[in-house]
Amino acid sequence: GYYQGSDPNNKNYLYIKFLNVGDADCAFIKLPSGETVLIDTGTPESAKSVVDFLNSQNLKTDFFKASKDGQAINNSNAIDNKTDAENINNTIISTNSATTAAAVRANNGKGVIDYVILTHPHSDHIGGLIELMNNFNIGKIFVPKYFEMQDYAPGATTVSASDIDIIKYDYKVYKATMDAIAKSGIPVVEADPQAFVDSEHILQFLHQNKKYSDLEANTYYKEYGALNDRSAITFLNYGDLQTLFTGDMQWHAESDFAMNKSLKNNEVDILKVPHHGNVGSSSYTFIGYVKPTIGVISRSKSRVVTNNEPYNTLIACGVKIYETSATDGVSVYATKDNWNIETAN
Repeated sequence: GYYQGSDPNNKNYLYIKFLNVGDADCAFIKLPSGETVLIDTGTPESAKSVVDFLNSQNLKTDFFKASKDGQAINNSNAIDNKTDAENINNTIISTNSATTAAAVRANNGKGVIDYVILTHPHSDHIGGLIELMNNFNIGKIFVPKYFEMQDYAPGATTVSASDIDIIKYDYKVYKATMDAIAKSGIPVVEADPQAFVDSEHILQFLHQNKKYSDLEANTYYKEYGALNDRSAITFLNYGDLQTLFTGDMQWHAESDFAMNKSLKNNEVDILKVPHHGNVGSSSYTFIGYVKPTIGVISRSKSRVVTNNEPYNTLIACGVKIYETSATDGVSVYATKDNWNIETAN
């Protein structure tokens, strides 16, 4: 069903905004509990527009606290913010440390984002985080198990010079971002498959926790490119609305997702189309399994393509496509009974 209203005074609806961040990803979610979530953060260049949007949302200034019946979320898996950013996936910290850090940050009066999910470490997904940390308080950062990036440029001898430049830039942004997280005191939490993000169990991780690098021979694709297939996958299940956030997953991960029946008989109303609608993703196997009603593609106007294989697959499967660049983002409003999608600001 469709919820035919977006009354900001209605505190009981769920809100999703797929932001226009160019050839990048960033989605904001406000849950009925008041918990706020950001899935990916765009690029360094789009960071200001994300900050401006969040400033328009009248964010709360206190971190979410679970009710008496609420549950602590993944505290046992919080990752220590060591100064060595490349070891960020390896060490566990205590709940008390995370709580103390949150208490210190909560006293500065800045708006709060309870959870940031970084699907994978490429710069078009993590690039806005430093600016966000400078402007807002962040409760936790979720990353998939195989999140670490190295400087793969020296071994990428079989790809073009422009691709090597991209690899170098991505690593530069990754290193700066991980160092900033390490200094911030924000707990980093492993996004365990099947774990829930929020107190009401609306958001759940559904990725496979596989490295995928053993499936490719080319050094470039074996490590740097495999980060796409390692993306954290988040499923939103709220009443009549089901939404799947896919990061940059490509056909290896898509095939596993479909073969393992990861949705467990759930339907998908809205799909964040994998990897900006690029070739190598949105396979017929995946789209045929997910069967989304709507597909949201996050990319710039200059990169909109309507004749490549992913686009053709979406159309052939009856998916209605929305482009984040067409009207400055895509908004979704939902109650438990109905939901509505809008392309106006």
